Amino acid sequence: MGERPVPEKILIIDDDVALVNQIGRRLRASGYEVLAAFDGISAVRQAHAGQPDLILLDIKLPAGGGAAVCRNLQSSVNTALIPIIFVTGLSRENLEEQCANEMPSEKLAGRLLSKPFTGEELLAKVKNALRAAREEAVGATGAEAPGTRESPPPSDSATLDEQILRWLQAR
Repeated sequence: MGERPVPEKILIIDDDVALVNQIGRRLRASGYEVLAAFDGISAVRQAHAGQPDLILLDIKLPAGGGAAVCRNLQSSVNTALIPIIFVTGLSRENLEEQCANEMPSEKLAGRLLSKPFTGEELLAKVKNALRAAREEAVGATGAEAPGTRESPPPSDSATLDEQILRWLQAR
């Protein structure tokens, strides 16, 4: 028998505890592992410690807003390649203003989930973002992409930090 793939891990960052719980239940029911953070500081810590495959990020957060969290994560070699979906009540234009330095508007369009949203919209956005991340990772490094991890990884493969460094240098 082959090993079962490790479930993809999603970090939900929002200060609305009820919304985080609702999203978490929906994602767990669909087979994802879920992590949660409720402010900017714990979000950055959780992203580094948990190494999620995807982040759902609210823009308006206490202790460091979503734009600052995004900037911090994208500047770290350990979290720079984690795709982010912005989950917000802001309009696309307002979001573009707040995130202009973090993400080009053409990339932002596919990474926005406007509140309120349905469970189907959430799952479609998550699946599309994870698929795009897998394709980009395989194309850029030839490495295994998020969600295709098996335990344990081969011992002769380059470390994740080395793979990320090569990918960043190639860009």
